[in-house]
Amino acid sequence: PPRIDRLYVLRCPWTTGRQRLRARGDDDGKKDHFDSKPDEFFKKIDELYEGLITGPADRTLLVTRSVAPQNIIYIDATLSSQDIANTIATDIIAASDDLRVSTGE
Repeated sequence: PPRIDRLYVLRCPWTTGRQRLRARGDDDGKKDHFDSKPDEFFKKIDELYEGLITGPADRTLLVTRSVAPQNIIYIDATLSSQDIANTIATDIIAASDDLRVSTGE
């Protein structure tokens, strides 16, 4: 199967995410499916992403078939959107440079 070059996991405590959603407001008055979920639901999701590589063997095997562990990049999503974009762009450029060096281009 094809492999992913990079997997970016944006990590943000759910409490921070919920605060951001509340600060943003609800433009159209509609809530989505996740707005009504309890905090425990989001804690479990955090644990799932945290354990992509260190979790149960069957999940780890599934993930590593898709992407090499060294290519899973965790990013602090409490940073500003500009800082997150810069972090990802910098990583992509560095990976591209590494590829050129390894292929002799």
